[in-house]
Amino acid sequence: MNMNKVFHMLSHLRWLFFVWLLLYLPYNFIYHAENVVQITGTGLFIAGIMMGFVSLSDVTKISQKQKKELSNPKYTKAVFIYYFGSIIFLALISLLFLTLRFIFPTADKSLIEEFSSLGYDTLVLLLGVLCLLKQFTEQFTYVKSTEVIN
Repeated sequence: MNMNKVFHMLSHLRWLFFVWLLLYLPYNFIYHAENVVQITGTGLFIAGIMMGFVSLSDVTKISQKQKKELSNPKYTKAVFIYYFGSIIFLALISLLFLTLRFIFPTADKSLIEEFSSLGYDTLVLLLGVLCLLKQFTEQFTYVKSTEVIN
């Protein structure tokens, strides 16, 4: 079996994580709202894993609409800037959460630990966005290579 087909089939696991995220967040915010930081962190973690599975899909299986969008330089530049800005933002937020123990050394230790855990979950989301950026650049390269042939 072709590895691209295997990875493309694995990419459909994203729907499992998507449904999990849709069910997890409302339920926990309604019934377990006392630990909002942990709920948010788990949501970010699930979203990051979901994005990683999205990036496993076959880049050659894109619609004509996506091909048209990827042929537009303004669109590709805007999406690249959006992904790059998101990566920088998530890196800064994660760095902030991971360094709170140095910024506020006298703060409650359990709260600092929760925010440190949130920092690690934000890193997982950052990894997911990096995976999406990788997939976007592969799709862009594929569309550009098909334009040269046509």
